[in-house]
Amino acid sequence: MFFDGKDGAYQPGFYRGIVDVANAPTKRGIQKLDVDFPDDRTSAKIDLLRSQLFAPGTAPAKPSRAAGEVAVAVAEAQLPDASVSATPFGLTDAQQRVIRGLYYDGFHYAGRDRMWDLLIAKARGDGQLEERVIQRKDGPVTVASPYGIRYRQLEQYLEAMEHRQLHKRPAKVKTTRSFVLPVAPVRRIMMDTMNLGEWGGGRAKTQRYVIGAIDPSSKWAYA
Repeated sequence: MFFDGKDGAYQPGFYRGIVDVANAPTKRGIQKLDVDFPDDRTSAKIDLLRSQLFAPGTAPAKPSRAAGEVAVAVAEAQLPDASVSATPFGLTDAQQRVIRGLYYDGFHYAGRDRMWDLLIAKARGDGQLEERVIQRKDGPVTVASPYGIRYRQLEQYLEAMEHRQLHKRPAKVKTTRSFVLPVAPVRRIMMDTMNLGEWGGGRAKTQRYVIGAIDPSSKWAYA
């Protein structure tokens, strides 16, 4: 995929990614893709047209903004760590054993970022850590790929664990009361009651409760 470099920290140019999710093309010939860029643990959602997919060697060096999303087709064998697999999230049995070994046998029970650091450390000790340098606007950065596992693969695998799903705290749903917009003055009146407490109104205690009313259209208020 070509990125112009204006919206991020990367130099303009083509970046190699792996298609994680591909929807069927629409009647207008638009295909939605989730592209995973393992070099820097990032991903992008792309709307790709058939006319924007170029054969190798035919893509423009610097596509114009009018060209939209531009991609270059490559053979699967040219992709790093590419494999056709029916295993969960594309992880091989050996890769799953490494993750489970660190998570369960190592008694880490860690989250995504901590598990990623543990994988890198273990892969470096086993001599199975692939490191490469990518160019960013602030200079070269070294990124790692432990055991050929991608960052998003690890995230999805951890989220799918049974005990994580059982003990996951559901997000609190915030409900708000609907407010009907006023259409004319004195068509709707909003009212509420305020309790001033036992000593409301001084010694006479005759003004403990206050009833207020407001017209939301004219902002006229009365109590």
